[in-house]
Amino acid sequence: PPSISSVVPTPGAALGTLTGITVFFSEPVSGVTAEDLLVNDQPAGAVLGAAGTNRYTFTFTQPLPGPIGIGWSDSTAITDLEGGAFNTGATNAAWSYTLMDNAAPQISERSPVSGALVGRLTQLEVMFNEPVRGVNASDLLVNSQPATNLSGAEAGPYRFTFPPPVAGVVNLTW
Repeated sequence: PPSISSVVPTPGAALGTLTGITVFFSEPVSGVTAEDLLVNDQPAGAVLGAAGTNRYTFTFTQPLPGPIGIGWSDSTAITDLEGGAFNTGATNAAWSYTLMDNAAPQISERSPVSGALVGRLTQLEVMFNEPVRGVNASDLLVNSQPATNLSGAEAGPYRFTFPPPVAGVVNLTW
């Protein structure tokens, strides 16, 4: 029966992105569908490869950073050209990657917006483009003074509160 001869990217790798996996079978196979390959127990979105060949590239939406498990659906119909079934439980038929988060979080929204003219300023709301951790009230400086309180979680909104600054231009920095 067919088995996996190699995989790209290499199993066990730590990666910055993961939206596709190319699988090389030990011999030409047929019956390969996108739903056969599971990425963190979710089926791939598409597969490129012609029946009767041994190379198939599966594509999918990038999973969240962290450990990524790769395996096969129990209902796969992958066979060699003589009808021998692919063994989804074979030793090298499941593997993993580590997906790294290499992009720093960015502020996606803030209120009031930069340059706004306001009558009174005692809070700032911030949204990030992804969930963040470790945010403290003292991370925001209002005219070089740390904010006094903070509420919020995940991507936000984070609400920083502080005593009203003196009238005039207010500098908010991290």
